[in-house]
Amino acid sequence: MKVLLQNNTTRLFLEVGGSWTSKLDEAYAFINSGKAIDHAFEHKVADVHVLLWFKEQNYTLTIPFQRDHQEEQNSGPIPKPKAAKREQL
Repeated sequence: MKVLLQNNTTRLFLEVGGSWTSKLDEAYAFINSGKAIDHAFEHKVADVHVLLWFKEQNYTLTIPFQRDHQEEQNSGPIPKPKAAKREQL
């Protein structure tokens, strides 16, 4: 299984170095979904979801996540979420 970040609009996958690719095999694989979500928050990668890719079974599972409603309305910089908040998502 590979844990990936996929853009909701373009359907491209995050690669090493912050670029995007359409090829699952070239996408950056995170250790787990928590690390992928942390990366998205820390690097302010917006409009993405976590994708679990089971290559052998040719199956994918999408895990959506979002920031708190209050943060979505704020047009300023998005602060890194606290550990307690991430656990609630």
